Amino acid sequence: MSDFITKQGDTRNALEAHLKENGVTIDLTGCTVNFILHDNDTVLINRSATITDETNGVVVINFTKNELDNIGKFEGEFKVTFPSSEVETFPNQDYLNIEILKSL
Repeated sequence: MSDFITKQGDTRNALEAHLKENGVTIDLTGCTVNFILHDNDTVLINRSATITDETNGVVVINFTKNELDNIGKFEGEFKVTFPSSEVETFPNQDYLNIEILKSL
């Protein structure tokens, strides 16, 4: 089952995530967040995500047209760098399942 499905080249749909650890919301105040999308060992996207609600741990990634060129099933994750320079990956026990369908 995919957590996010879009079609090749679509840029209107953004991926929004609420970052939590053991069900507890992560406070992103002062943090930076990167989104990483990969297919096996190939990293397709590795860039900043937008924090839209710091205290409630909400982040968004708006895809560009070129980022959605490849069709198939991919895995994604958010890497958070805290003000202390510590890094944590979300989700931390699995990946986000992302599917890009062929556009007709």
